[in-house]
Amino acid sequence: MIWDGDGPRKAVARLATSSPLLLHSGFLMTVSVAGARQSRIVPRLSYDERSAYLFVMPLAAVLFVVAVFPVVYSFYISLYNLKLTRPWKVPFVGLANYGTVLTSATFWASVERTVVFTVISVAAISVIALLVALLLNENFPGRRILSAVLLIPWAIPYVADGLMWKWIYDSNFGAFNGALLQLGFISNYMVWLGDAKKTLPLIAQAFV
Repeated sequence: MIWDGDGPRKAVARLATSSPLLLHSGFLMTVSVAGARQSRIVPRLSYDERSAYLFVMPLAAVLFVVAVFPVVYSFYISLYNLKLTRPWKVPFVGLANYGTVLTSATFWASVERTVVFTVISVAAISVIALLVALLLNENFPGRRILSAVLLIPWAIPYVADGLMWKWIYDSNFGAFNGALLQLGFISNYMVWLGDAKKTLPLIAQAFV
C-alpha cells in the first residue's frame, strides 16, 4: 500500500469507512496475537502446581521464622554494642565486635577444642558405623534382634545420655573407675572429668 499526502491516519480512516469488516478482523487478530504473547510471557500455573505451592508455603514460613530470621537478626545485632544492662543505648560499631572476637585468645582456644572434638567424634562414628554395617550385612542368627538393639542409643535423649555418662565417669562410684580397678589398670579411683586433657576425649567418646 502506498500512502498519499493525507498521511497514514487518514488512510486508516478511509479503510475503516470502506471496509469496516476488514478493519474489525484485523483488530481481533491483533488482540489475539497480543494475548498469545502475554500468555507465553506469563504462564498459567496448573492445579497441581498451585496445590504444591499451597502446601509448601506453611513449611517455608516456619523455616523462615525458626532458621532464616534468627540468623539475619543475629547478624544485625552483632553490628551494635548491645548490652542487656542498657538496652535503650545501642551504639552502632560495625564490624568491631568481629575484630574483638578474632583477636581473643579464648575464641581460638574454643575453636581448637571444637576441631579436636569434631575430628575425634566424626572419625569414631565413621569407623564404628562402617564396622556395624559390615556386620549387619552378613547372615547370622539374631541379626534382626541386633539391628533393633543398635537403635536404642539413638533413641536415648541427649540429656539422659549425658547424665548416664556423668555417673559412669564419676570419681567416687563410677562404673568406669570400677572396671579399670578390677582389671588392674589403676590402683585407686581417678577424677576423669576434672582434668582438662582427659575431659575432651571422654566427652567425645560419650557423644559417640
